[in-house]
Amino acid sequence: MTARRPSLVHSGKIAGAIFVIPVLLALTDTSGNTLLPALPGTVCRAPLPEVRSALDGLAWVEIDRQQ
Repeated sequence: MTARRPSLVHSGKIAGAIFVIPVLLALTDTSGNTLLPALPGTVCRAPLPEVRSALDGLAWVEIDRQQ
């Protein structure tokens, strides 16, 4: 089942040229299965404030780091 995004309402304004660092989230279970969910964002692909707030409230456990 695919979630439908609400219709976009264009205000007629042009978004400023900003650099957006993507928010990447990987959910891994105890069997090693990984899910990479698509996080909701704006038309300019910036994360929604509610997404940032929810992610900031999580307790993180680092299991690996890649450079």
